[in-house]
Amino acid sequence: MRNIVIASSSKKLTATLEKMLESSGLSACASCTSASEVQSLWSDIEDAVLICATLRDLPSIYLSKIMPDSWDMILLLTSEQPFPYYVSNVTPVNLPVTRLELCETVVSVAGSMNSTFAAKTTAKGVRPKEETELIEKAKRKIMAEREIPEGDAHKLLQRYSMNSGISMVEAAKRFLK
Repeated sequence: MRNIVIASSSKKLTATLEKMLESSGLSACASCTSASEVQSLWSDIEDAVLICATLRDLPSIYLSKIMPDSWDMILLLTSEQPFPYYVSNVTPVNLPVTRLELCETVVSVAGSMNSTFAAKTTAKGVRPKEETELIEKAKRKIMAEREIPEGDAHKLLQRYSMNSGISMVEAAKRFLK
């Protein structure tokens, strides 16, 4: 599992996010209250997923543009904040976010399943086999059509799902049509 860093000017939101991660067996290696604190980590942490909300010293989307290539961002957005579609290493998540939604997104972006998280996932959070196969089929189609790796196909499908306000299964069905 890649390193997880939380960045938010709100200490209350940071604490909530940390609790959500910990209740699913995940943990942040660092918490920051500013973009400059995040930037200071770049030399120490080679590969990370940054869970980022509003920062006072730099808009989060600008931070994503100067992040190292080995970092990905999960951008927490309020309903008033538009998502710029042109940023490839950013996965948007609308607030409020559930624990399951946040942790599934973190695990997906991180690119590997944490066994502790898998063991704690409730039956409600487990997809039926047919749905998983449908999503995998859609990813294969996207990979073939766009000549991109599986991780990028998954991110594309996930972004489409989140931005359209539909489930991953529904997004997969639409891609397969």
